[in-house]
Amino acid sequence: MLSRVHLTLDGSTLVHHTRWTNERDYHLWRPDDAAVGGPDDPCRHPAVRTNVTVTGAAAGGIQGPAVGQPPRVVAVAIRHFAGPAAAATVLGLLHRSGEWKRDHPGFIAADVCLSADGRTFVNYPAWAGRGAYEAWMADPRISVGQAEIARLESAPPQYYVCTVEHDVVGDRG
Repeated sequence: MLSRVHLTLDGSTLVHHTRWTNERDYHLWRPDDAAVGGPDDPCRHPAVRTNVTVTGAAAGGIQGPAVGQPPRVVAVAIRHFAGPAAAATVLGLLHRSGEWKRDHPGFIAADVCLSADGRTFVNYPAWAGRGAYEAWMADPRISVGQAEIARLESAPPQYYVCTVEHDVVGDRG
């Protein structure tokens, strides 16, 4: 299990990202998926004003030249589609665009999770530093890809750019 705590660049949002080794370990920690976001959700706290919980399974991704370096900046892009065909198209776009991304200085990796119904797609790219992220976003190929994705979305995306504040690696089972 990897649990990573992030803070958005503007300091307004705390993001907690947890990646389980397998589904069994996830269900040991959270035995009832119906409780996600409910009053007994272990992620709830009185100080939390808004809680967005997304569950899904790993659906691929790409690695960059900085793989193995600790991430300093990550993005959490939550995208909503009408169904699995659109999500598969976007995953294909990620892999096709990976040709240039795999060589981008400071890019670590982009991991994708897809909800069980194929309608929620979470992309989790990471960079070795803010400069690498900013250079990535300044590349004109990013806006072309974003336009392609936007045509497939059924709702506005949620996009958080964050610094990595704390990593917890271990077993919570």
